[in-house]
This record gives sequence, C-alpha cells and structure tokens, in this order.
Amino acid sequence: MRAKKKDLTKNDREAILQQLMAHLVDNKKLIRGALNKIALDFGVHRGTVQRVWKRANVDLDNKLRPCSDVSSRKKGHSGRNLKHEDVANRLKAVVECGFQQLDESDVNAKFDQLAVEVSEAMEMSEFSSQLEKLIVNDELKEDAGVELDELLDLCSLL
Repeated sequence: MRAKKKDLTKNDREAILQQLMAHLVDNKKLIRGALNKIALDFGVHRGTVQRVWKRANVDLDNKLRPCSDVSSRKKGHSGRNLKHEDVANRLKAVVECGFQQLDESDVNAKFDQLAVEVSEAMEMSEFSSQLEKLIVNDELKEDAGVELDELLDLCSLL
C-alpha cells in the first residue's frame, strides 16, 4: 500500500495551469500528450492535471478573467466547526441595532411585571388545587346551593 501524497498547493495548481496554457494550440485545444507530460513534470497523476484544467474553465475570449480560480476548496471548509456560531450572529445584530440597552428603571419595571405574572400564576394554581380537593371530596354538587367562593375561601386570596 502506498502512502497518501500531500494535496497540491495553490502555487502548484497555478503553475500547472500556466503550463497547460502554454501548451494550447490556436487558443482552443491542448496539444496531444500535454496532460501526461505536465503530470510527469509535477509528479502527479494525469487525472489530477485534468481536474485542474477543468476547474480553470479557460475562456481566452474574456480579457478580464480568462480562467477560474484553481486554489484548494478545502480551505475554510475543513476543521472544527464553530461551537457558538449563533452567538456571533446575535452579537452582530446587537451592533447593527446600535447597542440599545435597558437602563435600570426598565430592568426594575421588567422585574415588577414578572413578579405580578408569577403571583397571578401561583394564585391560579392555588385556586385549582382547592377546586380539585372539593371535587375529590365530593363537596361540589350542583344542587347543594352553597356559594363557590365560600367553599374555596376566595376572600383569603384577595
């Protein structure tokens, strides 16, 4: 079994591309055997040179950019993923909002509002537990004529 060869560097890929462009005939086709010759020069497989050529997508009619980038696609897509990527996005959102922060009075108002909500929820749960006790004890009947607020002792809750 053969040891795995290292990936081509960006400079190697660009050098292969330059060699391939030097072997063009009439700015359209490569000369016969160019892939094999360049592969031998760089010590890589013929298929590797062919992939670099395909990725370059050479178009010599385009004066501004005759070929595409042939650098490695691994860079930036390999390695450990960021654990808290959403935190970074949220921090960027805070910066975009202009650092709107709550002052002390706003925080106190929020705590007061939360305390009221919690106390209402506790009163409701206490009411529900007393109602369940009445149902279990069979004290709550439709024909009893007893006032529900007296049975539940609602006056003590207020």
